[in-house]
Amino acid sequence: MQDNELIEVTGKWKNWDIPSSFKLVDLAKAVGEASQKASASRPGGLVLVEGIVLFSHPDLVSHYNAIIALEIPESKFKERRFQRDTWIQKNVEYFEDVVLPAHHEHGTIPTPEHCRIMRVDATLPMDHMHQSVFDQLEAWRSSSS
Repeated sequence: MQDNELIEVTGKWKNWDIPSSFKLVDLAKAVGEASQKASASRPGGLVLVEGIVLFSHPDLVSHYNAIIALEIPESKFKERRFQRDTWIQKNVEYFEDVVLPAHHEHGTIPTPEHCRIMRVDATLPMDHMHQSVFDQLEAWRSSSS
């Protein structure tokens, strides 16, 4: 994350849900280094990174071999964000003013030619989602070796 004083303001809110809130160049470097270490230590080693802003920087995307796309309707996205985030439960306007616009702007998943796209129904119970991801990763790793 950027230092607090560098976070952009949207309306009355500091906007923690946009790419400029993150040190994406530093993150790209760290992901690249982790990928090299994972590949060197174990064939098919994995590095997982999570978040919608991770598609907004080409240096980050260049390190991806696969993208796990969680497909979820907006209503379920909102429900889950409120379940896990007690601050947003008290600041509902932040979701409407900041989170949703950022999700619409930065939540589009690119389809780089070098990446496999794995789609997961994020309305499933968490254990089913996890199993779907593991199954797709295992199938991909098996076909890559």
